[in-house]
Amino acid sequence: MVRTTRQRLKVVYNRVTRRATSAKMHSLLVHDIGAIVRTHCPMDTGYWSTISSNSRTDLIDEITTNFDVDLQEKEMKDYISGLYVGRYIEFKAELSRYFKSCKTLDNALKTPPPGMQDRSPDEWTKLCNHFISEKFMKSSTANTSNRSKKKHNHRTGSRPIAYIVEEMAAGSSKFPEVDTFEYTYTGKYKSWKSGEAKAQHDEMLEKTDEYLLDVIREKQLPEDTPLEEVHVDNPDAGLDIMVSVLGVMPGR
Repeated sequence: MVRTTRQRLKVVYNRVTRRATSAKMHSLLVHDIGAIVRTHCPMDTGYWSTISSNSRTDLIDEITTNFDVDLQEKEMKDYISGLYVGRYIEFKAELSRYFKSCKTLDNALKTPPPGMQDRSPDEWTKLCNHFISEKFMKSSTANTSNRSKKKHNHRTGSRPIAYIVEEMAAGSSKFPEVDTFEYTYTGKYKSWKSGEAKAQHDEMLEKTDEYLLDVIREKQLPEDTPLEEVHVDNPDAGLDIMVSVLGVMPGR
């Protein structure tokens, strides 16, 4: 059941980050859209793009039940539509994993997953046939290969990395992108799961120290000035350091 509120929540769009202005609002949108998709979204076509235009419009309009969101504004609608696509892909992936766990088509058809039990049996049948189609199996194999090539797995969940950077910058972080890299790959318990990611972060820390020492020299500050007391004027310093280590922007 989709959450309902007495008063709709106002969604303000940030044209710079291309998301809601707050991480909390983004998370609330993701939660509600996920509930809408799991409850009302047709799953028998196999792809979000092949759902009828009218059905997609009706689904997107449902978010206005709990949120004051201007869907007439193109950038806002594109943002909301993107969240729907993400939740659709997420739900379909769960159904695909369940289908694979059934081992055979017959077993899958006899025991629909909880998310499909209240729907028409024909809808689950069509989705199962989609899962064994040549097009889907070829795409699934390619995606599995691509995931195996990823060097690290991050832990930010549904929170966009841009929000974490903003939070770091709003705090005491001198190099928010570098600190975000650590948070992304360790989580709140600071536990590294990738030795390579840790080595890259260690290199970033060395470069931040070098940067601060350069600032001390350039500003002719006392040589014994603690690095934590050195002010960083360049807001892109952390980004530059991270890119110098990784070679490319994360996720590109």
